[in-house]
Parts: sequence; C-alpha cells; structure tokens
Amino acid sequence: QPFAYKGGSTPLIHPQRDKALAMAADAVRLIPGLNGFVGLDMILTDEGCMIIEINPRATVAYAGVSQSLDFNVAEAILNATLHGVLPVRPGLGRRVEFDKGGRRV
Repeated sequence: QPFAYKGGSTPLIHPQRDKALAMAADAVRLIPGLNGFVGLDMILTDEGCMIIEINPRATVAYAGVSQSLDFNVAEAILNATLHGVLPVRPGLGRRVEFDKGGRRV
C-alpha cells in the first residue's frame, strides 16, 4: 500500500504555513453555503502547496483540533452555524499529535 493515512498534528508547523492557510481560506470561500468544520487535505513541500480535496464534514483532524484548543469546538461550530456568532479567534493552541483514529499519541 503506497499511501496510507497515519494521523496528523496541530497546529501546522511548516515553512509554507502562511501560504497554506491563505490558500485553504481562499478555497473554502469558493464554495457557497459552506460552514461548520471543514476538512481540507493538502500537500506541502518546501516549494509550495497543493489542495487535494475539501471535505464538508468533520474529519479525524477534528479530534486533534478539539484537544489542542481550550474551548468546545462543537459548541463554537453550532453557534457560528445557527446563530452567526463566531468565537474569539483562538491562538495556535497546544501541540497535539493524533493517530488515524483521532487518539492522542
């Protein structure tokens, strides 16, 4: 099996971080009505970034993000989606690594 998802980490630490975050934000803005937690898969290299897919649903990364931040991410998603109330922009959060099932490693 040449490719396999093994998990991830948050927050993003990579030389292309700023470019990747800007590209991700631009990409999700192109989809009308998209809201809530969105999974976006990218390839990052030293030379640039490429978006592979946008998942309009919670993904395994949700588990890592939830463990990284000091507020209830699900509650923030509901408040933003149902009431138009966005949370205060969080900082980077603590470093979390997670396996393919979303369990902290």
